[in-house]
Amino acid sequence: MPLKTIILLGEAEAYFQLLTEYLTEYRIIPVLQKDWSKIERYFPGLILFHSAGPPHSSLQLLGRQAWVRKIPTLLIHDNSKSDAKDIAAAYDAGIVDCIALPLKKDLLRQKVEACYRPMSWLKRLFSRRIDQKRAYQATGILPPFYSPSVEKEGHSTQVLAKGLYARFFGAFQLFYNQELLPNSLSKKDKNLLAYFLFHHGQFLHRDKLMEKFWPDVSPESARNSLHVAISHLRAYFRPYLGEIKVIKHQNEGYLFDPDHAVITDVQQFKASCQSGWEALKKKEYEAAIPFLHQASDLYAKEFLREFLYEEWCSREREALQEALLAVLKSLAVYYQKQAAYEQVIPLAERMLLIAPFLEDVHRLLIEAYAELNMRGRALNQYQKCRALLMSHFEAEPSPETEDLVAKLRVG
Repeated sequence: MPLKTIILLGEAEAYFQLLTEYLTEYRIIPVLQKDWSKIERYFPGLILFHSAGPPHSSLQLLGRQAWVRKIPTLLIHDNSKSDAKDIAAAYDAGIVDCIALPLKKDLLRQKVEACYRPMSWLKRLFSRRIDQKRAYQATGILPPFYSPSVEKEGHSTQVLAKGLYARFFGAFQLFYNQELLPNSLSKKDKNLLAYFLFHHGQFLHRDKLMEKFWPDVSPESARNSLHVAISHLRAYFRPYLGEIKVIKHQNEGYLFDPDHAVITDVQQFKASCQSGWEALKKKEYEAAIPFLHQASDLYAKEFLREFLYEEWCSREREALQEALLAVLKSLAVYYQKQAAYEQVIPLAERMLLIAPFLEDVHRLLIEAYAELNMRGRALNQYQKCRALLMSHFEAEPSPETEDLVAKLRVG
């Protein structure tokens, strides 16, 4: 069987020898920028990309490539030259995961194995997916792999809601009457605004805000900084809302005016999840599946990626990620029962990108490959599962997984 192919881009060529030593079961091919348009002819399952300096300018070049949303791309970056904003921009450009220098063998192998997706399988599904996209246009039901926001330029900024609309998945964005508001706030002010909008209508005590956003300064300095930040936010809204103070002072704290409606993509995501699960409980599958696909599509990127290290964002991000995994699992199990195994595969792959140690999801993928007469791929998936469990937990796969693979080997 031919070696699996990884394409190497940018200054990552400097690590070619090291990568070949660490990733012995892969064929690694360096490709110059002038040949980027020809990458797909190699049928790669992963791209490794590295820029020697801050990745911003290089990511702009990468973002123009048609294949960046189809072939998983892993960013190799230097922590000393990249900050959280650069990492957030990388995810926005289509990067599926990042790894910091210096390269560590175990971590590199773990990320490569989790992200690798064979290109030949995507090619095999190409004609089938065109039919499913046409079905989406006719029925509005999203195929599990398909996100219109990825395919259609401009759709990612399209908002149908009137009034204020906040987008939390990916980079924080705010819209008023369907128009994207300027990104003119400082990072601290933007973080504070996101916090207010996420807790829309809730009273937020001044001391708690000071402790959360200015923990390392004196109380007097923190109080002054909070007052200044509130003034900035009110001034930010003034051209659109006039003299209305949507951030109101109340007793010893503040709240975002509950009488001023705010719609968020997180609200929509949670509502779609709830509607889908309620329909599933009633076994109303025709009603449930569109809601679950809608939730999956809303969660195009992680919650507030630009605030990766903010504690309040991390807690919410984990909770929303758990909800997404439940949505994807519900969809995958549904398609498994319908024997639509080609639809199970992208759902399972997406789950494993988020949580690579979910053994039951590995079983879904193994079974899907087996049912599609892809025995080699099924066995390879089992080996990936086993390697992950052994390297991180020093545990063998469960008897259920071993029984599934034993039947596959006999067959």
